[in-house]
Amino acid sequence: PQLKRLLFFLMAEGGETLRTNFKALGPGQDLLIREKESLEPQLKREIGSFAVWTLSSAKPRFDVAMLRDNNLDTYWQSDGPAPHTINIQFPRKVSVTEIAIYIDHSLDESYTPCQLAIKAGSTLLDLQDIKSWEFEEAKGWLSFLLPAAMGRSVRANFFQIVVMANVQNGRDSHIRQVKIFGPQIGKGINHGANFDAPELFMYSGLR
Repeated sequence: PQLKRLLFFLMAEGGETLRTNFKALGPGQDLLIREKESLEPQLKREIGSFAVWTLSSAKPRFDVAMLRDNNLDTYWQSDGPAPHTINIQFPRKVSVTEIAIYIDHSLDESYTPCQLAIKAGSTLLDLQDIKSWEFEEAKGWLSFLLPAAMGRSVRANFFQIVVMANVQNGRDSHIRQVKIFGPQIGKGINHGANFDAPELFMYSGLR
């Protein structure tokens, strides 16, 4: 799909910590940028630990572990021509509402992504485009809010983050962290069983 330039929301300027119960966004406003903000959720939960993560390429010592170490001083560095991809594969379908990455143009310069897409499907072979974004010289957490259809979140086994271009036509990319979020399980309210919960993966097979 054609890239769309989206309105940025620059929040938590100067490192102030914000809560994540944001007001509803208007049409097209599905990218949030937050400097140094904690992404600990209130109405969402991080489910990346239940997935297998793979990369299209990586420099030695700058591999997939750098994306998940909760350290903004480390980073994944790709090794080859664009597009660069991050693959996130779950053992069964899960609902995903948001994917967040941390990038820092002030440190990474031409290694900083400026065009990105997210795809989803059952396997690597049947991925479909969910949405694509274009942004410039970003610094902080970029939260990509995935569109809901018929009131339901995007559901898939396999999600792919595609870096299509970098600032100043840089060749390789730096991404410092990636988080993937699903809906939060209600607390204190009886919502019934949540069979999409990754915590129930171990019980999904017949014995």
